[in-house]
Amino acid sequence: MAGNKAIGEGGEKLAATYLEGKGYIIEHMNWKGLRFEIDIIARQGNKWIFVEVKTRTRFDFGWPERAVNKRKKNHIIKAADHFIFTRNIEDELRFDIIAIVKRPKKTEIYHIEDAFAPGR
Repeated sequence: MAGNKAIGEGGEKLAATYLEGKGYIIEHMNWKGLRFEIDIIARQGNKWIFVEVKTRTRFDFGWPERAVNKRKKNHIIKAADHFIFTRNIEDELRFDIIAIVKRPKKTEIYHIEDAFAPGR
């Protein structure tokens, strides 16, 4: 059985390929800023998208997207703030989650756009 790190890295590669197939341009993978990391930073037109990828092979701890709690969101937002400040970016921003469920015979990808919007 693959370890959690390998499962996560595989999920991030799947997510990047998925996003590229939808016309996104992948700018960075595993970008580190301050003490935090953003799995994927992509662009779509004049919009920057910060993507958290969660991959699961089992549901012992629930659906993958449920792992992106308030604390994790705050870390991603802080890293994104640092990214846009240091690059003087003034374009639109969005925070997405890609949840991947890898099963023996099927892999499912769920793309949750604007996942950090109020009410989500």
